Amino acid sequence: MTNDLTIRPASPHDYDSIADVWFDSWVSTGLGQTSDASRDDLRQRLETEDDWDLLVAIRHERLSGMLALKPRSAKLDQIFVHPEDKGQGIGRRLMREAKERLPDGMWLKAHRRNANALRFYRSEGFIPDLERPHGDHGPDDIFLTWRPAR
Repeated sequence: MTNDLTIRPASPHDYDSIADVWFDSWVSTGLGQTSDASRDDLRQRLETEDDWDLLVAIRHERLSGMLALKPRSAKLDQIFVHPEDKGQGIGRRLMREAKERLPDGMWLKAHRRNANALRFYRSEGFIPDLERPHGDHGPDDIFLTWRPAR
């Protein structure tokens, strides 16, 4: 289903569309009230994150997904697919890209109540990371880690 999908590095020209996908996808989880970030806040963050490898998924000439990796800390920081494009294999293609770019493993933080995301991460081989210190993260956060099979 994703034969018409292109994954490429993001450019500043993409930032408005990335912010739309990010915001709309987060709101679609039903957990939107737990975040004070607006679409404009997310757009601003795209300009200030200096340690991201930011990629976009383009399908039918439309930005359908985004992936933000922090290679220095081996963190999958953000992965979102537009709600209208979910179930089309875009998240799996983005995850495959993340695994290719961080082949020694990675970690992520997710919201405990985001059942669909947690199910997706587990299906991709992520397991709860009970040893990762929570620092200033709240009780709604869960950390997961992926390591390649050796």
